Amino acid sequence: MKIPKKVTVAGVVLRVEWADMEGKWGDYDNDKHLIRLSKSLKKEKPDMAVATLLHEMVHASLRLTGVSEVLGDDNEEAVAVNIECIYLPAVEKLLVDRD
Repeated sequence: MKIPKKVTVAGVVLRVEWADMEGKWGDYDNDKHLIRLSKSLKKEKPDMAVATLLHEMVHASLRLTGVSEVLGDDNEEAVAVNIECIYLPAVEKLLVDRD
């Protein structure tokens, strides 16, 4: 899948950019409505770029709805990982099996 330059989460258009990043594959800036993905993903782990984008979109949804304020940083990350690794693959399987 090609990584889009924009995605919409909770009705908000978020820009998606490739960036030089150290020690992480992506992040989300709620003030700028910006998801950044590490350029190293493009070169070293292109299969992880989509998963990282989805993970950052989960962070965006939690922040845009105010849920992250209730969760705190550690719990927000745990929820994002759970949704990315458990829930989204289950939804994908359901959609594939439906066809």
